[in-house]
Amino acid sequence: FEPKPERTSIPLWIGGNTPAAVRRAARVGDAWSPYGIGLEDYRASVALLRETVQDQPLPLLAAHLMIHLPAKGRQTTRGHISGSPAEVGETINQYRQAGLQYLVCGFEADDVNDFLRQVRVFAEAVRPQVV
Repeated sequence: FEPKPERTSIPLWIGGNTPAAVRRAARVGDAWSPYGIGLEDYRASVALLRETVQDQPLPLLAAHLMIHLPAKGRQTTRGHISGSPAEVGETINQYRQAGLQYLVCGFEADDVNDFLRQVRVFAEAVRPQVV
């Protein structure tokens, strides 16, 4: 079978928002991916991760966050990140400044049409803002 994989092991992603999970990711993980973590907690956890790894390579810094881009004229605070495309893009950039390298996002939607609308808005109006 060619080409041969670069690695002989499967990358280990560690989830969890607790200090113990962060230390576990530093010790044995290839990535750390908390679910639904707020920005300030993310910053503090990244600092703990950097402190814990010391001279070892830093795991990939990820997060799994639910996003909500409400339809025009509707205001809600659903999801971990919610607001206009500009607001969502700015928040994601704040996570990036805190160290985020990989984002797994889901969308808080009322139905499949709302889901598809949000994915389209994210692709067209949010993604270009994320640096």
